[in-house]
Amino acid sequence: MNFNWWTFLFEALNFVVLAYVLHRLLYRPLRDAIDKRQKENARAKVEAEQARQEAVALQQQVREQLAAAEQHRQQLIHDAHEQAESERQKLLALAEHAAQQRQDELRQALEQERQEALKSLRGEVVAEALELARRLLGEASDRTLHQQLTLRLVETLRRLPEPERERLRSDGQADEGAVLETAQELDSEALGQINEAVSTLVGKPVPLTSRTRPALIAGLRLRIGGQVWDSSLAAPLLGADHSTLQEGRP
Repeated sequence: MNFNWWTFLFEALNFVVLAYVLHRLLYRPLRDAIDKRQKENARAKVEAEQARQEAVALQQQVREQLAAAEQHRQQLIHDAHEQAESERQKLLALAEHAAQQRQDELRQALEQERQEALKSLRGEVVAEALELARRLLGEASDRTLHQQLTLRLVETLRRLPEPERERLRSDGQADEGAVLETAQELDSEALGQINEAVSTLVGKPVPLTSRTRPALIAGLRLRIGGQVWDSSLAAPLLGADHSTLQEGRP
């Protein structure tokens, strides 16, 4: 087999031309495509890393927001519990105050009822005692005691100090007359003694009105102007308290 240099050169030239054509038409676009793909992959990786970092940051932000929301919720629950406890304490205080006030009112009402009951009972006891005393004194009194009390009143009027006489005479009410109340009817002699004592006391004759009052039990009661002399047995029972009556009491 003979080696043909022209054929070899021609085939070599064809190979070079084919390699050039392949390099120009296939290798460079492929390499550019590969480079472009690599760049896109690198950019995608960078964008993916940025997205991952943003996702991590967002996740951390969400966690922080959730933690803050939970803390806020716990604070709201705590504040609500404290407010509820405060309101409960206020309601308890109001209830205790109302109960104490009600107890005080009931206590005052009971005390008032007790005082009224005691007062009523005391009044009934006093009334019965007075009635019993009147009855006993009425049974024990007689004509002689009545006369003695009449003489006691006359002596009291006659022994009245001069300053009191002057005060009575200067009182214009004495001119209106004297009123004599007696437990029993007086005879003319006793009535005359009293009239004479009144006229001497006032310094001039004054009209004397006499009336019978059995409630006095025994004795007399004389009123001249604004002054009263009481020598009856009923005076201590009625609680009479006149400074001019001290000598006239039995």
